[in-house]
Amino acid sequence: MQDIDTSHALKNLIRLQELQSKQSELREQVEQTPGEIARLDEELAKKRKIVEEAEAAITHSGKERRQTEAEVEDLRRKLAHYRDQLMQVKTNTEYQAMLHEISFVESKISEREDFILEQMLESDELDRKLAEAQKIFEEEEKVTLAKKKELEALVIESGSGLEEVEEERARIESIIPVEFLARYQRIAAVRDGLAVTKVLNHSCEACHVRLRPQLLAELRTNRQIILCENCNRILYYSDA
Repeated sequence: MQDIDTSHALKNLIRLQELQSKQSELREQVEQTPGEIARLDEELAKKRKIVEEAEAAITHSGKERRQTEAEVEDLRRKLAHYRDQLMQVKTNTEYQAMLHEISFVESKISEREDFILEQMLESDELDRKLAEAQKIFEEEEKVTLAKKKELEALVIESGSGLEEVEEERARIESIIPVEFLARYQRIAAVRDGLAVTKVLNHSCEACHVRLRPQLLAELRTNRQIILCENCNRILYYSDA
């Protein structure tokens, strides 16, 4: 009768370990998901910033171009004024001085018009970069929204699963004899929550220490609470 009780208790301890491991896994999913969502938002924000910077560059370039065009208009008005004055000068010295002023303004106009042409070419490149950045952002945004929905659904599913596991764990703990449960809890407390482990390839699956043949023979019956001689975890044998 003692063997039957012990065998039944061992089965419940194995189930308790499965539930505890599942509980830890689900709790980790729930706890890590907000951080993962925040990371996705941060990565998307970086892509959005690239778009905003490209838009700002276009705005700045347009403003600078308009200013340059205004400068050219001022220079053209000044040039027209100088040409009018050229017809009114009295001496050759004044005439030569006026020609010099006209030549200087013409060179400034040519210089500023060349700069406007450069700005137009730069504007085309900025437009291309903005279109590329917007495309990347839109694609990233779709992927991010889809991933966030998956993660949010996972949180809900994990939360629901966690409640079920906790209820089942409480039920299993209530039917395990006190002395067996206490031993399980003591081992779990010092072994990172892993108190029960199976035999794999004639060794303890947790610490990988090879077991003695006699111990293996006793374990095959799964009728006793047998501890690993190395890590002191509860061992059980599984045909699978």
